[in-house]
Amino acid sequence: MKSFLILPFLLCTVLAFAQNNAVTTLTTLVLDEEVPLKNKNKRSHSNQIMLQLSPDIWNQFERIDAVFISAWTGSGPIAKAQYEADAAKIDKEFEACPVIYYAEKDASLFTFPRKNAGYGTELVVMEQSADSLCVRRYNKGRIGPKGIYPCLVTRHFGITPVNHFYRFAVPKQYYSAGKCPSFNLLLRSSSKADTVLLDTKIAFTIQGKRYNAIKTLSMDQFLKEAILEGMKAEAFPLNHARWIVENQDVFFVGKCPICRPVESAIRDYIAAYVQKNSNTPNEIIDGLVKGSKEDKQTAFSKIVSRYVDRYFKETGMNEREITDMQTKLEEGRKLGMNLKSGSFGPFCPSCDGACRVKN
Repeated sequence: MKSFLILPFLLCTVLAFAQNNAVTTLTTLVLDEEVPLKNKNKRSHSNQIMLQLSPDIWNQFERIDAVFISAWTGSGPIAKAQYEADAAKIDKEFEACPVIYYAEKDASLFTFPRKNAGYGTELVVMEQSADSLCVRRYNKGRIGPKGIYPCLVTRHFGITPVNHFYRFAVPKQYYSAGKCPSFNLLLRSSSKADTVLLDTKIAFTIQGKRYNAIKTLSMDQFLKEAILEGMKAEAFPLNHARWIVENQDVFFVGKCPICRPVESAIRDYIAAYVQKNSNTPNEIIDGLVKGSKEDKQTAFSKIVSRYVDRYFKETGMNEREITDMQTKLEEGRKLGMNLKSGSFGPFCPSCDGACRVKN
């Protein structure tokens, strides 16, 4: 497949144009592989693939004006040879050629192949929600055009094994509610070899208004700044900051992606400490050194939560920026909890605090 010419829209996985409030066009490649089409019921070869656009791409837009799907299909040298071999059998083997090219004119040709009718490829995009119904109709051979209209988004035919390119607009009904759409892609071929490899590339193009450029803070940067600035603002007691870093087995999970930046921020605070009257609530401070191990962890979790909440507000992050960072924090928490040993305790205080579990 790599030897084939790549169309201009596939040269880059993601292209973005325009700035500020201007309309932006962004194209993302979601499929680029040799798809094996396997023989079913001696009728035709087919395979199904779910087409999913990443929500991270979709959520970059404040307003969606149009969505397009571009599809490029073609056969490599092996598949092309299979097509040619099959074509030579058309006159000799009546059952060897389910016809795709003439399907729109006469749907019965799918179920009842005819001599000298040709061969080709078919590309169908169906609603994800109707996947089972559509596929059942295809597999049973009841696949005339009317049979799939209730769940059909688009359908294209090609009559040779050479490359085909299609581009079509996705009906607005699939994205008007703001939800990132996904579809079921069905690829079919009339080749009669055991397996056909169909080179396939699929790209989504979105046109609309993107959000203004957002902060590109990593989760590490966010947590370091949140904890450090929070401690400075409240003049967190130096002896209690030291107590936290000196008791690793109580407060931190080794290699946890949230614990690491939290601990680093506390160490930075200690190194740059300037003595002031602390205004951190006494009940939280006292909880760090009193009670059981779980009590200490709960108190520390409240401290982390307090500073993360403060930083979200102080930095003026918009709703989308907050949601993006919260997603990163939740993913970090999942990893941190998996790294936690059973003896450490029931939760990771930095993770629960960063995700505001114990507010």
